[in-house]
Amino acid sequence: MNPEPGNDSARPGLATRVASLLPETWFTGAMATAYRRFEPELPRIDDFCPRGGTALDVGAWYGPWSRALASRVDQVLAFEPNPSVAQVLRRTVPVNVEVIEAVAGSGTTTTATLWVPPSGRGTEGIASTLAHGEDALPLTVSATTLDAVVAEHVQGAVTIVKIDVEGAEQAVLAGAVDTLTTHRPVLLIELEYHRSDVDATVASLGKLGYAAEVLVAGTWRPLASFDLRGHQAEVLPRVEGRGLIGRVLRPGPTYINNVLFRART
Repeated sequence: MNPEPGNDSARPGLATRVASLLPETWFTGAMATAYRRFEPELPRIDDFCPRGGTALDVGAWYGPWSRALASRVDQVLAFEPNPSVAQVLRRTVPVNVEVIEAVAGSGTTTTATLWVPPSGRGTEGIASTLAHGEDALPLTVSATTLDAVVAEHVQGAVTIVKIDVEGAEQAVLAGAVDTLTTHRPVLLIELEYHRSDVDATVASLGKLGYAAEVLVAGTWRPLASFDLRGHQAEVLPRVEGRGLIGRVLRPGPTYINNVLFRART
């Protein structure tokens, strides 16, 4: 997910320069491996990802989660609106991954403005429909909803949805009500208090019958028993601005920003 939490600078970093030097398959493979260093939920995917069905990877970036999901489910639909990243993704993902080059939103429009770093390569991991940094450049991209894509592309069950959209998660969920109520998938959502109203998102999913958990020191805990706001306020200043490669080489403290939602039985 966001490899540079809290870093809204649009300056191309070391990862961007490295990406320009490596073959695409090497770079995307390296990203998939690197993510396991600071995304503790990724090595624990067996805990929450059912076998079979369709997974939705919303905000796929270079596909670290798409690759992991593809090994467990029948089909992955990877949403990546940044054209430069989507092109690389298509050439490097497993055969059961289909790339949807569009923003997953609320359905109010068929296009959206995506703000990207000036490099355009997306290695910073901070492209967003919300303005990011003074130097961010606007791109007009296609927009759709999860409900529309599921209706067109999915024959069986949607079993899991991963969302990493830099603060725009409520728009994604607004366009996914039919999917959530019909399929009841597991949800893994990046939520950060400095980007969005986390409590409102948790409350809205609670009304749909979802319970929230976080992975703390290797143990899944109810979100209600963990001070996520306080944790992020304390840890974010210690990890922000270090960049992707810096965090791989020196992981530092674990920054918890992924929340798991399971439908109550």
